[in-house]
Amino acid sequence: MIDNRWYWSENHRIIFHTLELLAGELFPDAEFDVPDGDGNTMTGEDHAERGREFILEWIDEKATYGFTEWHSDVYYQKDLTPLLTLVEYSQDSEVVERATTLLDILLFDMAMHQVHANLGVTHGRSYAKDKLRAGTQDTFGTLQVLFGLSDEPPRSGDAGAVLFSRAQRYMVPAVLWEVAHHDESFEDIEHMGVEIDPHQPVEEDPERRDGLSYTDPDMVAFWWDRNALTPWQTVPLTMDTADEYDLWDTELFSQFSAVQDVTGGDREQAVEIASAFASLINIGLLTAVDTRTWRDNGVMLSSAIDYRPGEFGHQYHAWQATLGERAIAFTTSPGNAPLENEAWPDADLYWNGGVQPQSHQVGPAAIQIYRPSYASPGEGLLEAFGYLPLTHAYVPTEVFDEVVQVPAGGLDPDSGSTTTDAGGTTGTPEVTVPAAPEANGAWLFARKGDRYLGLWSNRPTEWVDHNSDGTPTGGLTEPFDLVARGGADNVWVVEVGSLGEGEGRYDDFESFQESLLAATPLVTQAAPGPDGLPGAFSVLYNSPGAGALAVEPDGTMSHDGEVVEPDDDVRFSNPFTDVKVGETRIDIQASGHQLEVDLATGERKVD
Repeated sequence: MIDNRWYWSENHRIIFHTLELLAGELFPDAEFDVPDGDGNTMTGEDHAERGREFILEWIDEKATYGFTEWHSDVYYQKDLTPLLTLVEYSQDSEVVERATTLLDILLFDMAMHQVHANLGVTHGRSYAKDKLRAGTQDTFGTLQVLFGLSDEPPRSGDAGAVLFSRAQRYMVPAVLWEVAHHDESFEDIEHMGVEIDPHQPVEEDPERRDGLSYTDPDMVAFWWDRNALTPWQTVPLTMDTADEYDLWDTELFSQFSAVQDVTGGDREQAVEIASAFASLINIGLLTAVDTRTWRDNGVMLSSAIDYRPGEFGHQYHAWQATLGERAIAFTTSPGNAPLENEAWPDADLYWNGGVQPQSHQVGPAAIQIYRPSYASPGEGLLEAFGYLPLTHAYVPTEVFDEVVQVPAGGLDPDSGSTTTDAGGTTGTPEVTVPAAPEANGAWLFARKGDRYLGLWSNRPTEWVDHNSDGTPTGGLTEPFDLVARGGADNVWVVEVGSLGEGEGRYDDFESFQESLLAATPLVTQAAPGPDGLPGAFSVLYNSPGAGALAVEPDGTMSHDGEVVEPDDDVRFSNPFTDVKVGETRIDIQASGHQLEVDLATGERKVD
């Protein structure tokens, strides 16, 4: 019988290890039919001990490197559930203590990266069916029960809501409530994960500076946790493991059968192929990431900085602006035209995959540069890695109170703009849409209450109506898909703000628009290279809320004349704590409350 279960992703590992430990603790003397690796029958006590070792190994990894599936609105919940279950039910005091402290840090991460219980930030993994509104996120129920941040109720049967509602051992530290409800401006900078570069020149027996092995069979779980099955460095280990456990006929590994056929199982040939097509085939690789999130007064902007730009990927969510439970905006360079379905399936790459942008962010402003690093393949073996000649933005107009679209040169009485009724559940917001924007550099502004969004595309944009073409709309009846045609290369600039005084705040929505219109970005693009790929962009944007932002053709970004480089030594840097990568002692403070934990020992002090 073929077993198609995934045992090795970050969340699956802790789920299965938790089940093994708890079953073993509950039935210590029972003999289980599933043998160990040597064919020996194991008792419940044996399983509990093995599960314990795997759990502590997993916690050690997360304590050292942070979470692989960063800020995920889907899989953070799949980590919370087993961790809380261990805290509530395990008989092993060390496991309970260490699971408790890691649970604290995971909830701290979530408390910082939400507004209105919407975990509306960059994600290592997510799906269109989850990220388009807070209520469909797996993390929504947990955030609602713990912090009461939205007027929307959790879904019936929400796992997080149920488990945290009945928890008896675990008590949420007061400092996390204060972080979740903090309404002053702050920026969080983080580094998580392990660097894996599939573009590194091929060499025999590659070595890493950190000493981690690409060839040790005991490292399979470590690398596959990061979806590193196809970087050339791990390809021999992947093939050896697939051979040993007869994985080639499973759903996942059947996708690699063509390479097996071409190479005849030859490891050296497979390594060369993996290196040559590195920009295409590493669709879910979760390498090290630097994230920046700015939050203030109920509005949030978040980006994964310079994460695999120009390469093909599934499930990454590069950036998002969040103004409410449903009032959000983000862009993608889609991997396919929208599929005709009643809902957005995981395989639909219209909103959930394609070429990744080069993202830069400072405070409430970000620059997103799309420039593919390879030509979109036609029909054939590599067809699945193709992309469309466009980029587009998700902006659900009917959930905003007001939406104004301004073509290059601004609006005037002779611009030919029209005003339509967006409808929706929040009233009748005005949507000002130019009749025929022909010049590039169009701004779109949106307001949700006293929270503001500005979105600019270097290419001309147009709304696409999906209500008549059989593709998913998520129940939306008004425009939500803003498409920039003409190529997969484009520059999008986004800035958020709100009513009030100080950085990123404005007298009213009109003054927000005026400020951004006066700072319209300047974009230049080099000619295509000899390979025919789009030329590099230069971008200048004098952001009203963040200062002067400039991106050079080589991707270097400066802020007010100073080069901005991600600090790979920073695990957390924000007003609540400062922690270096690899440090396990974390001290969180907010509004007179404090939480001190040591992830390596399980020590915990709550004030």
